[in-house]
Amino acid sequence: MKHRPGPGWSHWLLSPVHEHTSGIRVHMMGTISFPLPTGERIIYGENWPHSQSADRFIRIAGGNRKRGLMMWALDEFRKLQEER
Repeated sequence: MKHRPGPGWSHWLLSPVHEHTSGIRVHMMGTISFPLPTGERIIYGENWPHSQSADRFIRIAGGNRKRGLMMWALDEFRKLQEER
């Protein structure tokens, strides 16, 4: 398993938000949002069962919250794409 989120991420100036080239947004408090054709889907990383998944990715990233949340967001986006 990879330990870094990979390329494509940019940081919004003066905010704790990072955005991926695919449109995924990650807030460092643990919220991710996905652009969908039907609107925007928001997942809160502090609510169960998402909190367990987010914590697992943070541990995989060596305890780095930013990298872990980015990896978690990409994994959740991949799961959404597979559902369709």
